[in-house]
Amino acid sequence: FAACRSVAEIASFFRIPQLSWVATDPDLNAKIMYSTLARTLRPFSKLGDFMLEILAQYKWRNVVVVSSNYLLYWDASKALRKSFMDNNITVAFETTYNRFPPEKFILRTMLKIKQEGRSEYIVRIVRS
Repeated sequence: FAACRSVAEIASFFRIPQLSWVATDPDLNAKIMYSTLARTLRPFSKLGDFMLEILAQYKWRNVVVVSSNYLLYWDASKALRKSFMDNNITVAFETTYNRFPPEKFILRTMLKIKQEGRSEYIVRIVRS
């Protein structure tokens, strides 16, 4: 995924079209920097728009973000955090985990969510 960014910068500089099927990093939305990049998978920034609509519907202003740092899940989490920051949504607590978090981490995280998140809302990016 990091390679896509470098290639997109070079392709843009030389005005060479680039097509990527999985370039989901929200930083790639910068059309001035990545002017020739086209993606077949929608950017995760659209996920942020969707979540903002849900939060607005319930008048929620605080969230807890728990996400995996594995592959695309990290990009999704990054996009959500950016959307929240850009729209004055408070991230009361956030943490990431690797593919197989130990039980101790899960229990500690759930306790922290209960303390920090109250009953507002939990955004969780999970493996399917």
